[in-house]
Amino acid sequence: MFNVTPSRDFEDDTLHSHGSRLQNRRVESAPNTEREAFEKAIKGYKYPFYFEIGSLKNIDLIEIGQDPPNVDLETYKSLDLLDKPQLLKKASGIERFYPTITKKDLFFYLTRNRLPEDTRISEKLERLNKFERLINLNQDLLLLIYKTPEAFAEASGDTRKKNIEDVVFLYDELMGIRSTPSLISRMAGIDLRLPNPNVDDYLYWKLYRYIEISASQNPSAFYGNDIRVLDFNTTIGVKKDDWVKYMKQNFPSSTSLDSTYETRSDFVLSEFYDLDAK
Repeated sequence: MFNVTPSRDFEDDTLHSHGSRLQNRRVESAPNTEREAFEKAIKGYKYPFYFEIGSLKNIDLIEIGQDPPNVDLETYKSLDLLDKPQLLKKASGIERFYPTITKKDLFFYLTRNRLPEDTRISEKLERLNKFERLINLNQDLLLLIYKTPEAFAEASGDTRKKNIEDVVFLYDELMGIRSTPSLISRMAGIDLRLPNPNVDDYLYWKLYRYIEISASQNPSAFYGNDIRVLDFNTTIGVKKDDWVKYMKQNFPSSTSLDSTYETRSDFVLSEFYDLDAK
């Protein structure tokens, strides 16, 4: 028989390992209240399969750990008590995108601000609400591009005509103010100097026609590679210095009044689009 005496290093390592396990056990001890359980689940605490506390079932704690909610415990619990019609009232418009949405997904949306399969749903609802605040005439301007309110709401990135949208929303906000036509005229780069008994009607007609044409035509179809073609949406957002540079590079001999920065959209629409198209 050999008499083996543990080394001091072995004893130290063993004690340290045992102490670490005890310390971890203290840190990860089971919660005593619903609030503590809720907060620990959000932080990723893994509960044993049998654990539940108060109204929080084990499946609730697992789901909270997997997809942490962005509401407090009281809101979480109060939403969990609502039926589907009550949840739909709190998620107004969501059924426009998901007509058969379940109660479970509604609850998920209201506690996470997204859907499991749609991280952009809140953005879509915000755009839909923004669209529906417009008066009908201005909704019609955007429907020339997007066809439906839902398509407008779902548009993202390069599929949006952001500059046209900005013009329409500002136009809607300022309608009825005497200075609005001249402001929108400068913003969009369209001329309102032609004689017209009602400048407001003329502005709307011109916006409508330009949006309608630009939504249905491909301006690059009219030109070769020697000219950098601009579309209506891009033209609205062009800065004055960039416009002057563009005209010098692409139309150096132009003397048209419509080629000025203040009438840049008139120039682009007449140059790159077919204004006589039906």
